[in-house]
Amino acid sequence: MKTSSLKYLLVFIVILFPVLSFSQNIPDFFGAKTKGKKAQCINNLRQLGLSLNMYAMDHDGKFPRSKGNTTGKKSLGLLKKYGYLTNKSLFICPAGNGTSATDGDYFYAYLLTDAAPSNQPVAVDDNAHHGSPKPYNILYVGGQVIAKSRPPQGPPGKNPTN
Repeated sequence: MKTSSLKYLLVFIVILFPVLSFSQNIPDFFGAKTKGKKAQCINNLRQLGLSLNMYAMDHDGKFPRSKGNTTGKKSLGLLKKYGYLTNKSLFICPAGNGTSATDGDYFYAYLLTDAAPSNQPVAVDDNAHHGSPKPYNILYVGGQVIAKSRPPQGPPGKNPTN
C-alpha cells in the first residue's frame, strides 16, 4: 500500500509542476489583471484625494505646493514628507511601466484649494496605460474618481472641457 501511494504522489508531482509553470505564462484572456490594475489605480487616486483633503484641512484649505513645480508631481510628495500619506506605492500607477517612480505617475493641479468646485479635476494619470480605449482615471476635488476616455482639458484651476 505504501508503494502505490508513493507512486501516486510522484506521478501527481510530475504532472503538477509543468501545469503550474505553464499557467503562470498564460496570457490574461479575460482581462482580470488589467481590471485589477485599473481598480488599484482608482484606489490610489482615492487615497491621494483623502490625503489632499486632510492636508487642506490643516493648511487653511490649500493643497500642497512645492516651489518651482511645473507638473504638481513633486507637490504630492509633500503628503509623504508631512505624514499625510505613508505608503509611497500610492504615487505609482500599477499599470504603468515604473519609469516615473521618483515623482509618481499622477499629474496634480497644485494651484487649487478645497474651495474649488467638487467637479474640478485635481489629479489624473500621467499616461494612458489602462488598455483600450485607454481611459484616464481622474480624481476630482470632491473625492470621486472617474475613468474618462481623454484627460481633462485646460490649465489647473479652470473648469476642463470634458
